[in-house]
Amino acid sequence: MNDSTQYIELVERYFDNEMTDEEKVLFIQQLDTDKALRHLYDREKLLINTVRFGAAKNHLEFFKELEKSLPDVTAEKKESATWMYYAAAAAVLLFVVAGIYIFGNNEATPDELYAEYFAPYPNVFEPTVRGSEEATKRAFAFQKYEEGEYAQAAALFEEISQEKKEPGVLLLLGNANLALGKTDAAKNNFNDLIQLADANAVAARWYLSLCYLRDGQLEQAKATLEAVAKGENAYSEKARQLLNALAK
Repeated sequence: MNDSTQYIELVERYFDNEMTDEEKVLFIQQLDTDKALRHLYDREKLLINTVRFGAAKNHLEFFKELEKSLPDVTAEKKESATWMYYAAAAAVLLFVVAGIYIFGNNEATPDELYAEYFAPYPNVFEPTVRGSEEATKRAFAFQKYEEGEYAQAAALFEEISQEKKEPGVLLLLGNANLALGKTDAAKNNFNDLIQLADANAVAARWYLSLCYLRDGQLEQAKATLEAVAKGENAYSEKARQLLNALAK
């Protein structure tokens, strides 16, 4: 199966609501990094609208054909009947076009906003090595995180955090859990980091807001975003943009 066929099947399964929750999380995450898949997703969404519009056009063509089959009555009656058929067709067309306009201009859903704004925090941390066993575990954890192997990375980061809660490890652990769709665990990780009052607390609040967004807890997401947006930091502008999107 080539990439194109695989992408088509993925997009079709998403729009047909045939994916599990875990599959949806992975799909939405992939949308954020795979331009080809995002292009196909956007095109499919547009196609859905086009099909709906096409259905309305078919109604109009049907009424045109029906008008041709009208019995040979007086011109006045035929004109009146024709007007009624075209009026009905116009009403159907207007209704569907209006629906398409509204559908096409609907604001992004929480899932779509999550896909747009979530990007795993990069590994910018240098682990402190103390002994070969610990060094191997830490190095492997960071390596797996960079490779996108979040399940293995999360398990190793969790072990490290049991020994000591380190800001960098907590931040990446929370991101790994969020990428896996384990939002409750990720919330705990980010809240633990916030409690440490570390410089990474702002990033933790940003990703905590995305946890709430992923779970559909919009009020909590907004409250957390407002806290991020107040100051001038790396996430303040993105927080304001996301707040505006949620307000629409």
